[in-house]
Amino acid sequence: MIVQAVWVDLAALFQVRTGGAPELFADVLGAFEHWRAQGLRVVGITTDARRYDPRLFSFFGEAFVVIERPLPQWRQTQTWLDLAEEMEVSPERILFIASTPMLMGFARRAGLRTVGVMRDPHTMAVLDGYWADTLTDIDWQDPRIFE
Repeated sequence: MIVQAVWVDLAALFQVRTGGAPELFADVLGAFEHWRAQGLRVVGITTDARRYDPRLFSFFGEAFVVIERPLPQWRQTQTWLDLAEEMEVSPERILFIASTPMLMGFARRAGLRTVGVMRDPHTMAVLDGYWADTLTDIDWQDPRIFE
């Protein structure tokens, strides 16, 4: 497999209800088990970690790293490249999973492979690239992921 790491936007993992606590989407734990069984390092990406209860990260184990940067930094290609270098993995060997086309575009410009997961179809204006309905629906054999 060409992918060595999965970076995932926390918004693709947690459903945040107005006035309520964030909850894991139903497909998350199964996807994490699959990724770890494949030997992939999984990293969480966010613009606002305070939005999520830190205890929720315990579902993923101590090895789960969450990287928070303000949105203007995620817009900069160098941010993605610096993180890839720090984690000793080349950008083209990272699969970035997000639920927003904007973050996917930033990651693609830095050379990461991207997959969109449909979490809120009402907010999707343009669906560019490879999209799946759930994390467990990602077809790891689909060549569009590796284009």
